[in-house]
Amino acid sequence: MTDESPYHAVLRDLLAKREKLDTAIKLIEDLIGAGDLPGDSPVVPKEGQIRSDSFFGMTIADAAKRYLSVSKAPKTITEIADALRAGGYLFATRNPAATVKLTLYRLDRNGIDFVKLPSGQYGLREWYPNVARNKRKVADDAETENGDEEGQQET
Repeated sequence: MTDESPYHAVLRDLLAKREKLDTAIKLIEDLIGAGDLPGDSPVVPKEGQIRSDSFFGMTIADAAKRYLSVSKAPKTITEIADALRAGGYLFATRNPAATVKLTLYRLDRNGIDFVKLPSGQYGLREWYPNVARNKRKVADDAETENGDEEGQQET
């Protein structure tokens, strides 16, 4: 026969919970010491969490670049547009995703900051240093126009 009362079981349970709480407290103390608490970052506190003013007053390109830099992974147009809206970017359009798509497409086409991946997602050009820039060549456009003129018959 054991002389254990119900209080012994309760005490064991509380001690186990205290150990978990002590571990959690230590983790939070370490975060405070490292300056990694969510409130410490002026832009994006943690991956997946965006403050309501993270992208306020920025251009679409700058906000998207900052979002992708912090998330450290390619994202779809919808993900980028949703993140910008959640971060305080004020879209002046009914279709923010279309606006973001056009902006990133133009920048990618001109070899600036963004690259569209085969998956349809966009990433930062700096992540893919071996991808050729898609700069449009004005000289190629001029040659096409001259070639068309040369092919016309005189009247």
